[in-house]
Amino acid sequence: MSHQCRTHFRQISELLDGELDTAAAERLRAHLEGCPNCRTCWATFSRTVELYRHLGTAPPPASLISDLKDFIRRQAS
Repeated sequence: MSHQCRTHFRQISELLDGELDTAAAERLRAHLEGCPNCRTCWATFSRTVELYRHLGTAPPPASLISDLKDFIRRQAS
């Protein structure tokens, strides 16, 4: 990984979060167009973030909570 790639790699999450200024975002996008390795990192990271955001905040199933409590009680005995 080149020095330029390392610099841009650190900025990928900032780009996804909208934290990069316009000039830095444009430089990163230009780099991504010409660098297949960084483009793969971008695609993987952005897909992971997208999947994570769609998980929501649903609580775990009641049966899982019950099983965990039972396991903890058994371990404490």
